[in-house]
Amino acid sequence: MGEKFDIYLKLPEFIYTCDKNFEIFEKKDIGIKNGKIVFIGDYKEGKKFIGENTRVINLKNKIVLPGFVDPHTHPVYAGDRAIEFEERIGGKEYLKFLKEEKGILYTVKKTREKSKRELKKIVKNRLKKFIEFGTLTLEAKSGYGLDIDEELKHLEILYELKKELPLDIKITALFAHAVPPGKSKKEYIDKIIKTGLKKAKKFADFCDVFVEKGVYTKEEGKKILENAKKTGLLPRIHADEITN
Repeated sequence: MGEKFDIYLKLPEFIYTCDKNFEIFEKKDIGIKNGKIVFIGDYKEGKKFIGENTRVINLKNKIVLPGFVDPHTHPVYAGDRAIEFEERIGGKEYLKFLKEEKGILYTVKKTREKSKRELKKIVKNRLKKFIEFGTLTLEAKSGYGLDIDEELKHLEILYELKKELPLDIKITALFAHAVPPGKSKKEYIDKIIKTGLKKAKKFADFCDVFVEKGVYTKEEGKKILENAKKTGLLPRIHADEITN
């Protein structure tokens, strides 16, 4: 190890690792070079590799642990549903919100009102919060466009931010998050299969469907996901949220 460290983390209380033994180090230092941990040990050994340009950070009474992985997020949206939250606490059933064009459909309306530039700025700030709180890998879904072009716009935003931010983002195309108001479900499913999935493959890793009473049936979900698999998108599924 002859080279000097880029970063030296000094004396954290504990270091938690994710190797096969889930080893825990107590009061050991960390040396980092080219973005990788190359040293865990005592200061008397580590100090040999601290140079003029090494950034030394004192972590006394702190814990070092691997970044969190969030397997289910919806970061691409505008507006909020605080009023709905109060109603849900009061006992109102979620499926009633969909009939009143609230819930997902309310967020869809607010999200569609934003330009790509405005929406990307909102999402970027949101993703920065993930980093601040220690999440370094996340699965990010679309789903608040409910229109092929809108959904693709949201997937493109995630794809661009994946390149711009120090986050490992796995992208999911969730065209079938609800039934678009004013459209037949069959017509929308046909559009997803004929045009949406092929275009989504450019940006996304997965395809998801909300299989739930009043939303998409098991048969509809299967049809979408089998076609997604043919285009190279891995299947995911929203299920058992409200009914079995």
